[in-house]
Amino acid sequence: PGPMVSTGKSRYYAPADCGPITLGDRMIVCDRGYMVGAYSPAGEVLATWETQVAGISPAADRKSYYARCTSNAVRRYAVDGTAIWETEVPAGRFPIPPTEHDGKLYICSNTGQLTALDAGSGQKLWSYQITPGFYVMAPVTVIDQGAKHPVCVIAGMDGTLTAIRHR
Repeated sequence: PGPMVSTGKSRYYAPADCGPITLGDRMIVCDRGYMVGAYSPAGEVLATWETQVAGISPAADRKSYYARCTSNAVRRYAVDGTAIWETEVPAGRFPIPPTEHDGKLYICSNTGQLTALDAGSGQKLWSYQITPGFYVMAPVTVIDQGAKHPVCVIAGMDGTLTAIRHR
């Protein structure tokens, strides 16, 4: 969010490696500089936060959002940028949004550590090493289909799909 400052050096820059989200009348975007910004429907900058955020996703309540932080944490923010909770988990710098499903939040680290949190409180529920350290650059997919215990599916950069049924 905001103008790009030229340093005379070439650097990779994308305004939104992780797709933007909308909450009410705001569009929330995180950029390659790991900043978060809020924009009006007309494209006006409403606010920016220097939060070291690599990926974002909306919460089910559509009044808050989750942020995957480069500091190995996940945060939940109100739409105005006020932090609701923060939990230390392996995360990393990849622009991959956390996945919320049925009151749980799933995040997979750059190197395949899957962690489940309680979406309301941020309390860590469980963690599992999905890949033997291979990179993961896709969000967690949750397959429910009315099952008592849904299945998380993770795509590793080695070409594997791993499914884990959680309780």
